[in-house]
Amino acid sequence: PAAAPADARARIGMVKDVLPHLGEGYIEAALGCYGGDADVTIASLVGGDVHARLRNVDPSLPARKREGPARYDAADASAGAASARVRQKEILRAAEKAAENAAFALAAAMEYNDDYDDQYDDVNKMGVGDDG
Repeated sequence: PAAAPADARARIGMVKDVLPHLGEGYIEAALGCYGGDADVTIASLVGGDVHARLRNVDPSLPARKREGPARYDAADASAGAASARVRQKEILRAAEKAAENAAFALAAAMEYNDDYDDQYDDVNKMGVGDDG
């Protein structure tokens, strides 16, 4: 696995030596279009026979940022995951509390009101006082 990135960098370097004005990201994309063959890539780019996928790519595109496995630390990842779980639980508790408060407010708003004066309800049902 370590040889593959070194080989890719070597192929990018070969193309960069012939075409120094191109960005490493563009060269990497070109190599991808031409099967990783540096000679075919150089011949196509010098000859003006640019692959269709490269026509809309900026020729000065810089190299992609790579993070190698040497930068990965399982202890940091598990600590990060633990803190993410704690944060997620806090967010869920806050959301549950907000939902509970909203339900309580709705229940309070829909509570039966004893102050409602219903003495005229029967009159309107019988049609008394109805002009229509």
